[in-house]
Amino acid sequence: MSPKPVARALSDTYGRFTALADTTKHTDVSSVSDIADEHFDNVCNQVSNVFGRHFPSDKRAQSFYYVFTELAAELESTPHFTAVMSRIADNLRQMGCNPPIVQPCALPHEEPCTLPHAQPCTLSHDPVTVTVTKEVHPTTCSDEMKRLRKEISDLKSIIGNMKKEAKSSDNALSASSSRAPMSKTSATASAASTKPPVNPIQAPPVPNAPPSTSVIPPYTRPSRSVRFDDNNPRPFKPTSHLSLPDPYTTQPPHQENVPPVSRNQRIAKGCTRKGTRANVLSIKGPNGIRSPASIDLLDLKSKIDANLINIKCKICSWTIHGNLSVICDRKISPENRDIILRLYQESTEQIEDVEILNKSTLSYVKFVEVPLFDTQGRPYTKEHFASMLKQNNKWANIDLAFGPEVIKRHNEDTPLKDRISSTIKIGFKDDNASSVAKKLLTTTIAFGNSLRRCRPWVVSNAARQCHLCLRWGHSAHNCRSISACCAICASRHPTDVHHVSHSKYSEATLCINCKGDHVATSQECPWFKARYNRAELAKLKQGRIAESTRRRNRYAERDVVHPVPHII
Repeated sequence: MSPKPVARALSDTYGRFTALADTTKHTDVSSVSDIADEHFDNVCNQVSNVFGRHFPSDKRAQSFYYVFTELAAELESTPHFTAVMSRIADNLRQMGCNPPIVQPCALPHEEPCTLPHAQPCTLSHDPVTVTVTKEVHPTTCSDEMKRLRKEISDLKSIIGNMKKEAKSSDNALSASSSRAPMSKTSATASAASTKPPVNPIQAPPVPNAPPSTSVIPPYTRPSRSVRFDDNNPRPFKPTSHLSLPDPYTTQPPHQENVPPVSRNQRIAKGCTRKGTRANVLSIKGPNGIRSPASIDLLDLKSKIDANLINIKCKICSWTIHGNLSVICDRKISPENRDIILRLYQESTEQIEDVEILNKSTLSYVKFVEVPLFDTQGRPYTKEHFASMLKQNNKWANIDLAFGPEVIKRHNEDTPLKDRISSTIKIGFKDDNASSVAKKLLTTTIAFGNSLRRCRPWVVSNAARQCHLCLRWGHSAHNCRSISACCAICASRHPTDVHHVSHSKYSEATLCINCKGDHVATSQECPWFKARYNRAELAKLKQGRIAESTRRRNRYAERDVVHPVPHII
């Protein structure tokens, strides 16, 4: 409860002090002109310093003394000055502010001591100890009670803010638990935005820590302003606050000195198509999809594992396209690669030429609106574009794996003015970190008299073909088919037992996707050619759905039984 205000009925009433009885008739000062000189402005500034609670106490006290002395000097010639000063002295004595006592030294020595008792005696005698008892007047308790009430009010405000934050955090946790599982990125972002409530109790003092540099954390600051002074210092803020882990988020361990991924690095990774991993060797198998029974993969794996140098073979299996995949625990060196190829050739006599299907990591860039003719009207060739690229120092040692290829956006009927410029696509060997692409994306090449900046060619990931139902767009892990599909005849049985199920018609082939005369994993299938084009795959899927609907409707009409009309 805040202290009650002091009733001020008259202008000459000062709170708990006695009134100044002024029975004299006041002089009319309406005719006196206001004098606003520099001396008066200084006194007003000092008065504002006295009431400025954000100033230090010593500065406020010095300003009060300056104002008091100036006012006393101004009123010294008035007839009421003596009465006012005596009344002020009485009030000071009631507050316990007694003047220093000046007493002569009572010790025997040659010369009497005339120094004040508060000052040390300069004469040679034994030290004198005087005990002074100061009486504390009960009226000084009001300031202490006022300060305590203010501290209690501030603590209530802090506790109320903590309750509001705890309630909001509980609502956020209940809302997150009722929703579907969040992704890793969104869960990390929500955990970073939600701060746990922090205990506002003042931390223990730290040596050599000035209290003036400590502030209250923004999430524990009371709703109304708090004034700090010598009696109510600012609470000390620790150097760091430990954040509680979010139980709904699995955060990776903190890694120090990990540089953030820059924007150029993300753009460079978008134009890179990663190849086969260094610990994988893909070998073309015999007869496409048919895995020969004469090759025992377990025996082949044991032989490879026994002959490899400093590495071990982890997996040896057939892929969906009938190729052999050998996966080791570390990078396969050229010596180990030759050992695997030799053992694979020795395992069967039907294999003559062994082809390695490992793909290199390639990155693709482009140059937009490149002129296709020189100033004389002669067309540029691929060799001309390659020589223009090599003139740049960063392109001098680049191994081009594709292009420069002109992306045609016109046909023979296109006017000549629309065929004078086009986009050039270039592919080159890169690593999995896209370091080469990141370097080349900062270059600018001069094609004739035109400067063109290198831009990324965004590479889309290829659609996956299911090993179970052989459809495109999902993997076998997410397949919802209840039975396997044969890649040779499109029947409901696994491909490995095709010759058992169709012993008489084992040479018949039918694609489950396009209904063509080839296996479902053939590279001539329109679905395989469109694996990087999402729009083309969607168009093929719509055509397959429409064909299935027409076939189903045709069968439904055939099974309908029409009623026979009754003939009279």
